Amino acid sequence: MSISKREIMAENSRWICASQAMVEGVLKLPDSMEEISGVLDIAGVGEVTDASAGENSIFIEGNAVFCVLYLNKKGEFESFNATCRFNHTAQCEGVRPDMKVAAGAKLGEVSFSVLDGSSVSVRADICIDAFALGNQNFEILDPELADGNIHLKCGQGEASFVECVKMIKSYVKSELRVPQSMPEVRKVLAERGYAAVRGVVTEPGKAIIEGELRVFVVYESTDKNAPLQYFQETIPFGEIVNHENIGADSAVTVHASLERLAVDTAPENPDLLEISAVVNLCVMSRGMRQLSYIADLYDEKSEMEAQSCEIGACKAAMCEGQKKIVRLEAQIPENAPEVSRVLFTAAVPKSVCIHPGRDRASIDGKLAVNICYTTADAGIKSASLVLPFETEISLPGVTPNCELQVYANVEYATAEGSGRELSLKCCLDLCIWQMQSERMRAVCEVSSQPLERPCQSGAVIYYADGGETL
Repeated sequence: MSISKREIMAENSRWICASQAMVEGVLKLPDSMEEISGVLDIAGVGEVTDASAGENSIFIEGNAVFCVLYLNKKGEFESFNATCRFNHTAQCEGVRPDMKVAAGAKLGEVSFSVLDGSSVSVRADICIDAFALGNQNFEILDPELADGNIHLKCGQGEASFVECVKMIKSYVKSELRVPQSMPEVRKVLAERGYAAVRGVVTEPGKAIIEGELRVFVVYESTDKNAPLQYFQETIPFGEIVNHENIGADSAVTVHASLERLAVDTAPENPDLLEISAVVNLCVMSRGMRQLSYIADLYDEKSEMEAQSCEIGACKAAMCEGQKKIVRLEAQIPENAPEVSRVLFTAAVPKSVCIHPGRDRASIDGKLAVNICYTTADAGIKSASLVLPFETEISLPGVTPNCELQVYANVEYATAEGSGRELSLKCCLDLCIWQMQSERMRAVCEVSSQPLERPCQSGAVIYYADGGETL
C-alpha cells in the first residue's frame, strides 16, 4: 500500500466577541480647576495599547480615557479628562502564542461617586473584541496519488487561510459648524462618540475602508437662559490598507473602535468646531481555496488504521448596517429630584445578544442611559438608568443555525416628559457580522498490517457437513 502526502496551509483562528472587563479608579481634578459640586456626565473611550496571544489565552492592555462634565462650587460648567489603565486576560481554547492578535475596546456603563471636591471614583464596563488569527500547516494523504488497490472515500471543500492581520490607527480631522438654530458657543465642555465601518472595497494589494464617526458635543452657550447645549453630527472617514497578500476577491472584515476624540472651537470662529479623532481599525483579510481530501479508506488485503486531522474554514462577512428605533419608558429614582426640563440624553448599549431566525434576527440587551436635566428650583442634575430593550431586524438569507455577531451603538437618544415619568426614543446603529465555521476531517496518517486470512472475492458455498468453499 502506498499513498503520498501533500502539505497544505489552512486557517486556525479564534475570536472572542464582547468579552467583559472592568476598570476602577479615582479621577483627580487638575490643581488649576475649581472644585466639584456635582458630576453631570462621564463619557469615555477605550484604547488598546498592546494585544498578544498566549497558550489558550489572549492578553489585552490599554487605557480607559474619561471625560468628566461637572458643576463647580461657583455653579459654573467645567470638564476635565483623566485616564485609567486596564489589563484583561480572555481565556480561549485553541489560541497559540504564534497567532497574530487584533483587538478593540469600548467603554460601556460608567458608574461614579464624588469622593470630595477634587476626586471622583469611577467604575466602568469595558467591552473587548479580540481576534487571534493564524495559519497552520497540515500534511494529509493525497487522493490523487493513492494506490489503485485502496478504496477511498473522498471529500471536497473550501479551506480558508489568513492573508493579513493589521491593527492600524486612522487619524480623522474635520470641522463641524454648529447649527444656526442653536445659540453661539462660549466653550466646548464635553464630547463622546463612536466609529463604525460602512463598507470595504478590495483591489489587488489594498483594501479601501469607508466608515463614519458619530460625534456628540456638549457646550456652554452665550445664552444665559439656555447655557447648556447639546448636538450631534456624523463625519465620514476613509482609510487605505496596503498589503501584498490582499487580492481583488479577498474577504476583508474590519472592526472599528474610537480611541481618542477631541473637540475645540476654531480660533477665529467659535461656531466652527475642530474635530480630531483616532480610530482603531482591526483589519483581517482571508482567502479561500478548494481542497480535495481523503475522508476514509480501506484495503481488502490489509487491516488499516487511519488518523485524521481537522481542517477549518472561516467565512466572515459584514452585513449591511441597520438602524433601529426602540422606545422605552424610564422612571427617575426617588432619591433624585424630579425633572423640570431635559437638557440632553446619552446612552450606550451593554450585554447585547443576537438570536438568528429565518430571514430575520431578534436582538436584546440593555441601555445604560444618562439624563441631564433641570429641576424645579433651577438646579441641574443627572440620573443614570439601565433599561432593558428588545427589537427585531430583517436579515434576508439568514437561518436559525447561522452564527451572527452584533456590534451596537446608539446613534441618538432623546427623552421627553417631566416629573419622574419619561419617554425615551433611541436609535440603535447595528453592524452585523455573519460568521460561518466549517470543519473537514482529512486522513493524515495511515498504518496497515496484513489480514490473518486474506479475503477472497466470490460466493461462499456452505455444505451440510459444515464445510464451505468459494
